[in-house]
Amino acid sequence: MDNYKLTIDNIYWERIQLFIEGHTDCNRIERKKLVLRNLTETKEVEANEVKVEGNRFKARFNIAILDNGNYLPSGQYLLILKKEFEHIAHINEVLLNPSHYDLDDEQYEHYHSLETTNDKNNFLLKEFEYQFKKGREFKKNKL
Repeated sequence: MDNYKLTIDNIYWERIQLFIEGHTDCNRIERKKLVLRNLTETKEVEANEVKVEGNRFKARFNIAILDNGNYLPSGQYLLILKKEFEHIAHINEVLLNPSHYDLDDEQYEHYHSLETTNDKNNFLLKEFEYQFKKGREFKKNKL
């Protein structure tokens, strides 16, 4: 059986390029087909480039040309390694720890006022959102 545990260790942007870095608990990644799939399974796009070194990977998605020349629609997406079976990536617990973020007092209070773990995780992961605006500015988030 094809048994991978895929973990996302970092997410960052360089202009319109979305980079997702991670690892697997296996010795190495054999196939390099990583895709983003929205939660309703109506949209799936393959990484423009995947680099693999042993059990580590780095996927690059050019969100401006992924969807037949269109921008990737906003929404929530899963990262999936496609092999004989599909393996959904999980977020590294480090990225879900509020002490790794520079939260001001108001953000810290808001985080702790959230009721569910899922709400807290989503609040922290919003750090990796990117709003595209006209012009040449870009923001790079990296932990």
